[in-house]
Amino acid sequence: GEFILSQGGQAGGVDYKAYLMTNFFKEGTDIGDTKVGINQIYAEGKGFDIAPNQTFWIGKRFYGRADVHIVDTNFVEMDGVGGGIEGIAAGPGKLGFAYYRDDGTSNKAGNRFNVDYNSIPVNEGGKLRLVGTAVSGTFAGGTNGYGLTVQHNQDNFLGLGGGNVVWLQTSSGSANLNANFGSLSAQSSDRSVRLIESFTWQKGPFGGQALAFIQKDKAAGLTTTSATIGGRASYAFTKNFKLVSELGVSTK
Repeated sequence: GEFILSQGGQAGGVDYKAYLMTNFFKEGTDIGDTKVGINQIYAEGKGFDIAPNQTFWIGKRFYGRADVHIVDTNFVEMDGVGGGIEGIAAGPGKLGFAYYRDDGTSNKAGNRFNVDYNSIPVNEGGKLRLVGTAVSGTFAGGTNGYGLTVQHNQDNFLGLGGGNVVWLQTSSGSANLNANFGSLSAQSSDRSVRLIESFTWQKGPFGGQALAFIQKDKAAGLTTTSATIGGRASYAFTKNFKLVSELGVSTK
């Protein structure tokens, strides 16, 4: 189980809030030791005189996630330990900056910088999000990496009562496609590209979600192509009970 606690307060006209999320995990149902960890521990504040409408944060947190529930995958996942600012008005959208540090293992440390420009209206019911990533390995043999994600969210897709999300992602070197750290010793010539399409629908008691994506990776001179297609359908028999079925296939 994951449990999050939060505590808010105000000082000097600034609204503060601190968060702590713990994780409890046991490999068996009722045997073995319970492992306890900290998934998030960070603080944020809004109302500072230098930028009263923006939010500053610092600590370890889940951040900027964008997922497709059916595959339990965050295609954007800027989690980590660092600090940043979000909610900067910039033209039609909102801008955020964040810096992260990864101490790694065997002294293979690295830095990451993310830029998130989101909530950009581009059509009726549609918004665009752009996420940029820059990574550097700060050790002998460490490499740099760069990534870009273009994400489009569409409300009420085709009048089906759900929505549609499309991602086009690319990364190189030590940057991951999900806007996080990749291998900090990856070759600068390594490249990855991914295109994802996912939509949901809900018509009365009938609902569901579908997903399709294709990904191409080039690493150490080897090129790999992988793809997934699948879906989930649900039917609500009563207000509180529904039948859900899933079907999918992946290839590599």
